[in-house]
Amino acid sequence: MKSRYPAWQKSTVCLVIAVTTLFVSLTVAFATDGRPYVNYGQLSAEWWEWILEQSLTSNPNLDATGADAGNGQPRDDVFFIAGTFGGSANRAFTVPTESALFLPLLNNLAAVPLPAPRPKPDVNQVPQAREINGSFIAGVTELHVMLNGQSLVDSIVRAESPVFKFIAPDDAILPGTWRGLSDGYWLYIPPLPPGTYVLNFGGTGNGLSVEVTDTITVQ
Repeated sequence: MKSRYPAWQKSTVCLVIAVTTLFVSLTVAFATDGRPYVNYGQLSAEWWEWILEQSLTSNPNLDATGADAGNGQPRDDVFFIAGTFGGSANRAFTVPTESALFLPLLNNLAAVPLPAPRPKPDVNQVPQAREINGSFIAGVTELHVMLNGQSLVDSIVRAESPVFKFIAPDDAILPGTWRGLSDGYWLYIPPLPPGTYVLNFGGTGNGLSVEVTDTITVQ
């Protein structure tokens, strides 16, 4: 789902990723109280790169069954969960043990193409992108997430990514080289014990309704 705005507003593509979103390798540390610290902004940028740099024919966000869920996973410690671009999906897939789960609820991306050679970013682009994303987030009316029937809604975190760059193939959602900035709602689930889990999540906002059910085997 995309729309164009009058750099971010003249040539910006706005993508909505529903639950249906960089360069630092260490994401999870531990706070003084022993709970894991998660860099949601960094992970959200990596999640978007993961989705946007894949072809349409094998993109996990367009997958109807879960067969593409593991395509191009960029990390060993975190398994990215795809959402949809709106609508419903029922998927089944396997996640390695000791991998945490990271997934988007309702999210928005503002992206601008980068022709080569490219001068330094316009200082006005980031505020414009934040305004675009913030307008979408203001319209979110409902979020939900259940794991084996237990609500995890209190663990949802709103996070803005750093500005990131992605290079997508010709048959991708947004082919070419882009700069992006996202804002939205995310969930991090620490590694689960081996077994089978049903993850249901979704949300509503800005005329978009999403419902996803994943059957996840951890092994």
